Amino acid sequence: MLRKKGLTLVELMVVLVLIISVIGVFLASYILAETSWQATAARLVVQRHAEIAFEKTTRALRKSRNPIIEDAGDSISFQNIVGTESKIYLQPSGETINGKPVYNLIFDDDTSSPGDERIIARSLLKQDGFNFFTADGDDIKKIFIAYRVSDTNPRDGFQILDLYTMVKTRN
Repeated sequence: MLRKKGLTLVELMVVLVLIISVIGVFLASYILAETSWQATAARLVVQRHAEIAFEKTTRALRKSRNPIIEDAGDSISFQNIVGTESKIYLQPSGETINGKPVYNLIFDDDTSSPGDERIIARSLLKQDGFNFFTADGDDIKKIFIAYRVSDTNPRDGFQILDLYTMVKTRN
């Protein structure tokens, strides 16, 4: 009896299952890599924005004179390098993340002229157990800054970056 060349239905089904399985593994790997890349990119954006705000705050306070911490550590007033009164403070944004209020960091370069305030950081969470601004003793020469930056995105939940520094003022 002559046997016809070709595949039987069973052989064809096995080959199709193997091909679909290989494609599924590659597709799942691609989706995982893409999700990971997007999460990393989001973290880098949050980190960069936080570092910029942190640097602006640190630079302003290094050049400051006569700093006064107010509002239970949520704001600091000081005399800037040109002699005008400045203020850096937390302002509630009206949003919450996991039930905790979210703040914007505002820099007012000249408190005597309203309207020049600018947001230098968004989506800040106050660190548990820390004031935003704290000082080392009564003579405010060292100011400690601690805040938590978050970014909410639908895929990842929220990213958190904790920042701390110590600034010596020109008192």
